[in-house]
This record gives sequence, C-alpha cells and structure tokens, in this order.
Amino acid sequence: MAENLFSKHRPLFFDGIFGHDKIKKEFIQRAKEDNFPQAVMLSGFTGTGKNCFEKIISKTILCKDKKDNKPCNTCEQCQTVINEKISQYYYMFNASNLGIDEMRGIEEIVAKKTLSTVNKKVIVIDELQELANSSKALKAILKVLEKPAKDVYFVLLCMDENKIPTALKNRCVHYRLKNLTFEEVSTCLYSICTKENIKIDTEDKANTLITIAQNSEGSMRTAISYLERCIYSELWDPKTVLNELGILSTESLSVMMNKLLSGDSSIFEDTITKDTLEKIRWILNLLYKNMNGVKLNQYYKSNIQGIIQVSEDKLYNTIDKLNKLTFFPYINQELIDFTIIDILKANKAVTKLIDEQPKKRERIHVE
Repeated sequence: MAENLFSKHRPLFFDGIFGHDKIKKEFIQRAKEDNFPQAVMLSGFTGTGKNCFEKIISKTILCKDKKDNKPCNTCEQCQTVINEKISQYYYMFNASNLGIDEMRGIEEIVAKKTLSTVNKKVIVIDELQELANSSKALKAILKVLEKPAKDVYFVLLCMDENKIPTALKNRCVHYRLKNLTFEEVSTCLYSICTKENIKIDTEDKANTLITIAQNSEGSMRTAISYLERCIYSELWDPKTVLNELGILSTESLSVMMNKLLSGDSSIFEDTITKDTLEKIRWILNLLYKNMNGVKLNQYYKSNIQGIIQVSEDKLYNTIDKLNKLTFFPYINQELIDFTIIDILKANKAVTKLIDEQPKKRERIHVE
C-alpha cells in the first residue's frame, strides 16, 4: 500500500522538523548528552508535530547505531518505533481506551526486565486528555511517574493540556507546540513538491500552495492532506481548491464574523456547514477568553486580528454580553450558542432554531 504524503515525508531527525526552533535545539542538545527527561509531555493541536517529535525522541533513546547523535532509522529498534511494534517501544494509541487494567499493564511493563541488548523502554500514551474521564487510570499513571524506573521513558501526547491535572503535568518536562506559521507551512509544502518532482512553475500553482497554507490553521497534517488532493486531482487553481475541498477561506470567514458581530444574522439564511460553525464557535470562544483575562498567544491574536474588522464599540458590546456568563464556573458550548442567538436578535431562521430546541436551555447546568 502506497504511503500518504504525510507519512512519506515525516521528518527522520529533529532538524528536519519545520518550526519549533527552540524545542528542536534543546532536543538536539539532549541527544548529544544522552539526557532525555524520563517523562516528556508534548501538547498542541493536531498537525503541530507531536507525533513527529515523539517518534524521533523514541528512536534516539532506543537506537544502538546512532551516527552523529542521530538515530540510524534502519536498525531493529528504529524499525520497531517506525512500525509501532511492541519490543522496547509501547505505543498506546488512544488514552480513552486505557482503564485501570490497562494502566496496571503499564506498571507491569515498567517492572518487567527486558531481554533486549537495549536496556531501555519507551512508553507512549497518545490523546492523554482522555484519561480525565478515569480517575483510577489517572492515579495509576501518577503512581508510575512519581517513582520512575531507571531507563524507562514516558512520552505523553495531548491536545488539550487544560484537562491534564497539575499533579501529572508537574511530573513531566512539558513542551507546548504552537500552531505553525504561514511561512513554515508554505515552505514545507514547497519542499514536498520539490521532492515529488512537481514544478511550481505557474502563478496558479504558487497561489494554490499559498491558499492551502493560509487555510490550514497552522496544522501541517491538514496542509499536506490538502496538497495530496491537489496533486492527485490536479487541482491547481486557488478557487477550485477551496470549492472542491470544502475549505472555508479566511476571507469568507471574516465576512461572516463581521456580519455576526455587527448584529447581522443573515448568514443563517444560507446553508452553513458543520466546519463553518465550528470555526465561528472557535473564534467566539477565543474572544470570550480574551475578555476574561486569558492571554492569547500570538497565533490566536493574529487569527482574530485577521478576521475581526468591526468597530471596537460594536465588538465590545457583543463580548460584554458574553461576559455576563461569568457566574458559571466554566463556559460550555450551549451557553455560547444561545447567548450569540440572543445577541443577534435573530431573524426568522434563527428564531425557528430556538423554537425547535427549547429543551436544550433546560439542560444547561453548572458542572
């Protein structure tokens, strides 16, 4: 079976990863000193490089034939990591599947002596935030991390660090992977095209790469997935790419958001996709958090500044209504949705939506 582009061009070494320069520099130095933390946590949105870093960390720890402090990528240990086969490398794909029994299994893995000539083990747990649903599993992993066995390394991956208990985070060296910049994504896409012998020799092709990079939301995985569709479907026109791949452009999103925040709910008269709604909700969540004193990183700020163009007065009035929800210990999605509908003084389409969902208001409660 042919590899997809993302897997085919997955970086083999730290210096091949796009972005995250300071984190790369630290890991390269740790590789030289053979001094990786016994518990590493990598957090960030999908496509920001968590799995790329994890694979290279694991190979660097386990590889016996390192050259210039880099894994060889060919030995049995490296192949174990690449193919995710159990040996000294244990990859737990989704933490939601880890109950107390599975966590006890991890304790046994830690305690069991290896027969391999490589006297090290790496245990990877992906989607760590899912453990928040199991207090027993959390206590078990905390117990293991509290007294780590010699030569046993943990690499924990999570998308939402806010769901991870502080006690667990404090037992790890935590690296936050920011969403990639437009420049980093576009450079990577051009590099892949070069390796695939695809010439970017027309204005349409160049603009297609730019369009993909602009609308990938800082996710390399998403961008490369779009690129693969463009290559195999020969979609080398920016407008066609947006239509065929169902991408909501930043420009279109900006128009929608500015209508909403100006009190114009006419966008509800059109068919809105689930993806569009999720993006609108995402921006509203950011605005709400920002108005409540949560500092947004530069990626979030640039996204908001590039989309929101209404006057400060109108924006303040809108967000002020969201602020009235602060008596709830947390903000859930239903609260935001209904508040936005109230803000919009909805038209017929939205009024109908309210009439059809009266029970949802009753279910809103403090958790």
